[in-house]
Amino acid sequence: MKRIFVVVVMTLIFVQINAQEQKTDSMARAKNTVFVELLGRGVLYSVNYERWLFSYRSLDFSGQVGLSVMKNQDLITFPLALNVMKGKVHHPMISIGYTQVLWQQPTNFFKNDYPESIFIVGAGYKYQRPEGGFYFTLQVMKFFPVDENILIWGGLGIGYTFKQQTA
Repeated sequence: MKRIFVVVVMTLIFVQINAQEQKTDSMARAKNTVFVELLGRGVLYSVNYERWLFSYRSLDFSGQVGLSVMKNQDLITFPLALNVMKGKVHHPMISIGYTQVLWQQPTNFFKNDYPESIFIVGAGYKYQRPEGGFYFTLQVMKFFPVDENILIWGGLGIGYTFKQQTA
């Protein structure tokens, strides 16, 4: 029940922030990105959608949702994240996230426990032009609950930001 509550709250925050999007800089910015992240929040990989939400002062905020299916591990993950960035093209970035984990059967990936939810804090670098195009991100992450096999984790994302349509 606690996991469902966390997912619902994060979804509501995402929708509420998106509804309050500021119009000043948003008209010139490409907002939608699709990317593949190796390692990262999806544990081994994930396919993700990221949406630029709004700017506040000199900070940009984005939300992302993903999916990872690993049949050989009988594992499905649903990573969610909120990212805070600074900069125009080269963005130092911090993020907080949550990954819902569905296990079909026990696996050897986590040594102690088979977590059903993982909270993640990360910091890194993102390359993303405001007008769209090539997308790249590199992050260092910490998983909670802590597993003794995974002290620090990383993620490498490569994708495409769709260009803003002009009317």
